[in-house]
Amino acid sequence: MVFEGDAADGWGVCTLASVKPLGRSQYSEYEFKLPNAENILQLTLGQQLTLCCLDSADNVAKRNYYVYSPKNTKGQFSVITSPYQPEVDVEMKKRRARGEGNFVSECF
Repeated sequence: MVFEGDAADGWGVCTLASVKPLGRSQYSEYEFKLPNAENILQLTLGQQLTLCCLDSADNVAKRNYYVYSPKNTKGQFSVITSPYQPEVDVEMKKRRARGEGNFVSECF
């Protein structure tokens, strides 16, 4: 997928399209739309995708995911998320406050 403008460094914009629970589990499938209906994520087997966003307090939230949708799906992709883990978020905030961690980086 070719990124244009400010996204030429390997980052692109996607939009959350839907959230679906997976059966009776606590896991959910998040489906995202890519900027163009013809875009395809060109990730190799085992490669992760990094999603970043701003939380309600304008803090950067970042997490790596394996893509759940089929490899050549056009215009969208899906990831599976585990239940919310507040202890992980607290640790990330502590590391960020100490200046540790790489909270904005390329994933591929």
